[in-house]
Amino acid sequence: MCAAAIAFARPKLASTVTRVKERHDAYSLPPTHLLPAASMGYKQALADLIWAHVLVTQGLRYSEKRPFDYLATYLDAIHELDPKFREPYRFADSLLAFQANDPDKVGSVRAARRAVERGVAELPTDAELWVTLGEFLAYIGPSALQDPEEQAKWRADGAAALMHAGQLGAKDENVMWHSVAAVGLLSGQEAEREALIRFLERVYAMTEDEELREHVLKKLHVLGKDQAESMGIRRQRAFDGLWRKVSFINRTQLRVIGPMPETWQCAGDQPEGPQTDRCRRDWLAWGRTLQLGR
Repeated sequence: MCAAAIAFARPKLASTVTRVKERHDAYSLPPTHLLPAASMGYKQALADLIWAHVLVTQGLRYSEKRPFDYLATYLDAIHELDPKFREPYRFADSLLAFQANDPDKVGSVRAARRAVERGVAELPTDAELWVTLGEFLAYIGPSALQDPEEQAKWRADGAAALMHAGQLGAKDENVMWHSVAAVGLLSGQEAEREALIRFLERVYAMTEDEELREHVLKKLHVLGKDQAESMGIRRQRAFDGLWRKVSFINRTQLRVIGPMPETWQCAGDQPEGPQTDRCRRDWLAWGRTLQLGR
């Protein structure tokens, strides 16, 4: 009798199961502003747990070809619990902008920008996060927007973020390459030309990658600033010449030590004024005499 009942009910239940599909998610956490109290002091642990849930659920939703409904809300919850948690900021743009069958692509892109901007506000010296923000604003986000003016504004903001990443002087040379690539997004604007030249000169001074330096020189040439005319490039090449004489220390150590003036040039009373500055005890004096061609 049991076997007969199962055989009778099973086809009907199987048909119902195949027709019924989960279409929407449910958000089971308390309101975001109450989460720190609900964590009972284990805020970072709860943030880790929510982040793990986000990663697993996003993978499942992608395989099911449907969006993760409360993804932005979960990211807000993680930020509320642990604002310095870096990983969600690094992946927020990819998680939000590349959801399967997203019915509100523009809304997701704007939420992604807010999430990554929160990250650089919390971790302002993290060059990799600035690169993430810059690449998203310059290359990914604008494709979801309809207004050409807004697209141009996002690309300009992205270029500014990439350049800021380069100005942070990251050890990773890839960050420097990304920041120099941003120059191409702004080089058509005459008002930005001098700022771009100064930025490229700083990159040339900070990097030790000879290939990147050659790339920077080409960018300067495109901007109409020949390397022979660029005081920043001349100054850095003169500095490199000093460094090669004492190459047992690195460039940063030499910057701390100073220009190592010639003893006889510093003997006796020194007349005042940049025109007669011969001793060059610091980098400012060294730069002035270099500018005067001495």
